[in-house]
Amino acid sequence: MPYIGKSPEFGVRQRYYYTQSSGGGTSVSGTDDNGITLKFTDGNFVDVFLNGVLLVDGTDYGTSTANTISNLSALSSGDVIEVLVYDVFNIAKNQAEVTRTRYYKTASGGETSISGNDDSGVAIQFEAGAHLDVSLNGVSLVAGSDYNTSTANTISGLSALTAGNVIEIVKYEKFVVSDTVSKAAGGTFGGAITATSFSGDGSGLTGVSAGKVLQVVSVPMDTALSISSSSTSNFADVTGLVASITPSATGSKVLVMVSTTLHHSAAYIIHVNVERTIGGTATKLGLANVSNRVGSVMSTLPVNSWYGVSMHPVSFQLMDSPSTTSACSYQVQVTLGASYSGTIYVNRTNNDNDADYSSRTKSTITLMEIGA
Repeated sequence: MPYIGKSPEFGVRQRYYYTQSSGGGTSVSGTDDNGITLKFTDGNFVDVFLNGVLLVDGTDYGTSTANTISNLSALSSGDVIEVLVYDVFNIAKNQAEVTRTRYYKTASGGETSISGNDDSGVAIQFEAGAHLDVSLNGVSLVAGSDYNTSTANTISGLSALTAGNVIEIVKYEKFVVSDTVSKAAGGTFGGAITATSFSGDGSGLTGVSAGKVLQVVSVPMDTALSISSSSTSNFADVTGLVASITPSATGSKVLVMVSTTLHHSAAYIIHVNVERTIGGTATKLGLANVSNRVGSVMSTLPVNSWYGVSMHPVSFQLMDSPSTTSACSYQVQVTLGASYSGTIYVNRTNNDNDADYSSRTKSTITLMEIGA
């Protein structure tokens, strides 16, 4: 079976050669005969050979020291240590899993099959007919001739082993590419997530912490209106300056933001209200403080009042807690203060006409759902 590595091709691996210039060495590391520096991250992905004979991990050598093959028997001058390092390929599998498993089993003598636990107490496991690499004392055996895997978890058909013989079994796991986090079952990402875009309006999000914006609805109004008004108690809708939103959770808040311009030629106070309607039930969210006639903005938001003959820009916001997941409609309303009557102009002055757009403006109402 070919090895799956990190490059587009199969069989990605790095080979290192260390020729001993003098005797006595028990480890190899650093640059090899070709000037390549030995590097590996997991001893499970390293094969070590002495003069072409495969050594046994944990018995003939160790990999506990980073980037070092240690605990070798004293080497002789001219000995060649070959180190074969495989890349770790890991997209959807857990980092603790490996793409191959190695077992060592030391014979007690006379065996013609190997099964059960290996020398480390790990159960030898593989499917019947599995394609494995099997070696006897470091020499590769031929599948179907020297051994077979017709029985699950058992190497059969061996010539009778001698006490002390070591059988090495290398099992390759099937690698299946899948979603790291299942779209159907959910899951958890362990690190940061970076994305250039998301789809949807956020209404289906769950488990979002407080203060997060879940959705935004914005409605512009560029028409000019003339609205008749008779008293503070009779608020009239500003046609077109209305928006609806359906909160995704009952604990969510809705931030209402309004930007418009208002005018009255007789310099009367204009009061502004936002009315919220849920299932036919209307609730006024703010009223003007009629005692305050000084300045361009009343002290109580979102209610605003003006005293003058010019066209006044109006920008305000309020935080609402509708406590529902039903559709909520927010309508801007206006009226004149006290017992005054007359016409309130929206997005225009009383001198505006169809041929002159220099005095026209645009209004906007924006709704923002914020997680509780």
